[in-house]
Parts: sequence; C-alpha cells; structure tokens
Amino acid sequence: MAFIAHGALTDAYAPAALAHAVLAVGIFPLIMGNILYFAPTLTRSAPPASRTLVWPALALIAGALAFYVVAEERLLLPMATGVGVLAVLGALNWTLRSRRACLGAPNPCLRWYELALASLLIGLVAITVGHLWPESWDAMRSLHLHMNLLGFVGLTALGTVQVLLPTVAGYSDAGALARLQRDWPYAAGGVLGMALGGALAHVEGIGHWGRILSVVGLILWLAPLVRYARALWTQRAAVGGWRGAAKSLLCAVGGLAGLALMGLFTLLGWVDPTNLLPYFFIAFLFPLVTGAVAFLAPLWIWTELPLMPKRHNAQRLLGLGGGWRGLAFLLCGVLAGFGVEAARLGAALVVAWFLAQGIWALANPLRGAPPEQPSPFGA
Repeated sequence: MAFIAHGALTDAYAPAALAHAVLAVGIFPLIMGNILYFAPTLTRSAPPASRTLVWPALALIAGALAFYVVAEERLLLPMATGVGVLAVLGALNWTLRSRRACLGAPNPCLRWYELALASLLIGLVAITVGHLWPESWDAMRSLHLHMNLLGFVGLTALGTVQVLLPTVAGYSDAGALARLQRDWPYAAGGVLGMALGGALAHVEGIGHWGRILSVVGLILWLAPLVRYARALWTQRAAVGGWRGAAKSLLCAVGGLAGLALMGLFTLLGWVDPTNLLPYFFIAFLFPLVTGAVAFLAPLWIWTELPLMPKRHNAQRLLGLGGGWRGLAFLLCGVLAGFGVEAARLGAALVVAWFLAQGIWALANPLRGAPPEQPSPFGA
C-alpha cells in the first residue's frame, strides 16, 4: 500500500513525503522483520522470542512519524529519528547476541545485515544533526539519503538476494558464501565513499574532492555487483525454468545494476538527479519486494509440514506473472528516471495488481493444485 501511494498520491503529497512512505513506512519495518527472520538461520541459533517483535513495530511507528514530519510538521523530526534509532539499536543488539550464540562461524550474510543497520543508524543521526544545525542541512541530508538507500537498503538487499534467490529458483550457488565473505568490505567502503563524497560536495571549497570520493565509492560498490552478475550468468541456462518469484528477483538485480548507469546519465546531464529516487524505488525495490513476498508469505503463514501443499501452491499462484511484473517495473523505473510522471502511476497499478493477486492466492491456496498423491506408507 505504501508502494501504491508513491505513484497514486503524487498530487496530494510532496515527493519527499511519498519517498518516506516507501522507505520509512514500507521498507524500514520490512527489513527489520527480514533480519529477525533470517538471522537465526544464518547463526544456527534459536528463533527470536516474541518480545523482539517490538523492534519492527517501533520501526513502523518511526516510519509513520517520519512521513508525518516530512508531510506536515518538521519540528517533530527528532522524535521520529529517536524512535527509529531505538528500533535499530534493539535489532542490532539482537543480531550481535545471535552472532555470539552461533555454533561455529555465522553465515557471512549476517555481516551485511549488521552493516546495513549501522548505515541506517548513521543516516538517522545525520538528518537529526542537519535539523539541529541548519547550516549543515544540505550535507547531512545527502549523507542521510546515501546511507539509507545504498547502505541500509542496498546492503540488506544485495546480501539477502544472494542467499534467497538460489532457494527460490531451485539451483545451487556454491560460491555465494565466499563472495559474501570477500565482498562486504568493498560494498561497505563503496557506501561510505559515496555517502561522504555526496556530503562533501555540499561543502564550499572542497566540493571537487567530494565528487572524486563519490566516483571511488561507486567503483568499490560496483565490484561485488559485477561479481554477482558474473555468477548469475553461469546460471543463464536455468533462467527460463525459474519460477515467477525468482524472475522478479532477477529483474530487481538488473534494476540495481542499472542504477550505476542512471548515475552516469546524471553526470552527463541526461537525467535529472531528483528522478534517481523514483528509479531506485520502481526498478529495484518494487520487483525485489514483490518477488520476495511471493515466495516468503506462504512460508510465514503455513509453517507446519501437513500444510505443505497449501504453501507450495500459494507460492506458485503468487509467482504467476512475476517475470512480466519485473519487466514492467524496470520499464516504468527507466521512464520515471527520465521524468515521465505517468510511469509512477503505471508502477502503482502493477503493485495493485500484485496486491490483489496476493490476497486472492492466500485466500485460495489450493486453487488449481494437482491432486495430492496418497502416501505409500498408508495413513
């Protein structure tokens, strides 16, 4: 619903408010829940206690406050960021405790989650400093934007998709753990370089150093992305057989790779920098989230083994059209990047299509399922 609002309410709210509807209301609690769900698997530890649900709940409250702050009342910004910081610190403390409880070395994807949470923490502190010290607003806002988008969202997504996509698509990626272990310093260094470079670009007298640092950060960030793209290329023969959810995730990887190209177009003056955010949302986040939800929602709802037929068929129903949805998001994202306003509404309609399909699939999980085969061992 937050994604739909981004394209359907353009006349009612400013772009900054709609951006926070996506990131703060939609993505912030989603990623917190994602981390709580996957961390026990990554550390081979106990699942989180019910009380840890307070952290994504606080994230949702902070997101709603952030939307209200940007849309209506800027003076409440410290309250919104304060609640957000509390949620991040709680989740980060829980992941660190899970790391200590791990038998052996944890999956390196956990490091990406910890860095993502640290990035968000820096981003929230930065925008608070900018609010309290108005002379630094432009620099702190740039730091906030980079650390949230490329740090919190980017690191979480790039780490998760390398673990999730093989499971969704049904193939083996033997090099995933080695890549995640080797690439996190490049990804984290790239985020930090682009974030600091973007902030320094707003400082008079040293702005050129900021641009140089941004280019260095971009090169570092692209290194793990290129290595992952090369690994995906080795699985190209199996792409045609992947389920819809996997194709949607694959389109999201393509959208993330295209962000570098859109950044180059921005430097050349072909793309307005303000249009990079709609591109990032539509071409990357929308196919990523719809693809992940198509696979994970039935997993969360039907957890017991006797309900496996419902789970598997619901995943199939949710994944129907995933490749076409992903391509539609890529097309709308590119058009939005070049300033076509109607593309945002088009993306909202595609999300609405998926939402309706999801409600129908979860309400009719056995629709069109093949008849269950009797067990050879009897009742």
